[in-house]
Amino acid sequence: MILLFIGDIVGDAATKYVAGRLPGLRAQHNVDLVVVNAENCAANGLGMGAVQVELLLRSGADVITGGNHSWDSEESVDLLRLRQ
Repeated sequence: MILLFIGDIVGDAATKYVAGRLPGLRAQHNVDLVVVNAENCAANGLGMGAVQVELLLRSGADVITGGNHSWDSEESVDLLRLRQ
């Protein structure tokens, strides 16, 4: 199994860069699983942004990880909140 782990994506520009490169990297290296740390991917670099998370998932990320900065904004908390 080939795993690609990308960490720490900070801000909107980095998110767009990774999203643009991810499909090619995945194909070029026959990657089976892509994990990205996106706890700072929000446009301002504080927490996770829904738009940025969706972009990463659409571009080929299989798993998105977080950390202590995942709780830095209300939007991040809403993304992580368990839906009933």
